[in-house]
Amino acid sequence: PGNTPFEQGTVLGGGPLMHRSAEERFWSKVDVSGGPDSCWPWTASKGRGYGHFEVDDRQTPAHRFAYELMMGIIPAGLTIDHLCRNRSCQNVRHMEAVTGRVNTLRGNGPPARHAAQTHCLRGHPFAGENLIVRTTGGRKCRICRQAEDARRRKRRRTTSGGAVASGS
Repeated sequence: PGNTPFEQGTVLGGGPLMHRSAEERFWSKVDVSGGPDSCWPWTASKGRGYGHFEVDDRQTPAHRFAYELMMGIIPAGLTIDHLCRNRSCQNVRHMEAVTGRVNTLRGNGPPARHAAQTHCLRGHPFAGENLIVRTTGGRKCRICRQAEDARRRKRRRTTSGGAVASGS
């Protein structure tokens, strides 16, 4: 008694699997066969590419569980960035705790692409006197903004019958 796989909680599809620790259950769902430097893909359920793992009746992102298991508590205000860009990866060597902004800007989504732009769509540099920083954090080209303002003023003059209002 106590020595069979069923009694040890290792039989799938029934039995006392709850006797396995969260750590044992976690590692049974990770493929580490590629070695210590490769990605360790999550082999169980995923959502949007990220592994899901249940701990204490709560779903938690598997990579966060891996990080806290191997590295310690994730500091408040930080998130885990997959340096390998593989959302399924559980290798903590491929993870770094960073701010949400850093994580977003390291990615390849629209915010990261926009932040990496050095010139506007018309080729003017986003630098020096030509750079307008909006209150929202967005950037605007001063040369293009002036051209837009000139076109707008011209449109107003032509739609108002050519009459220009005087200040007196």
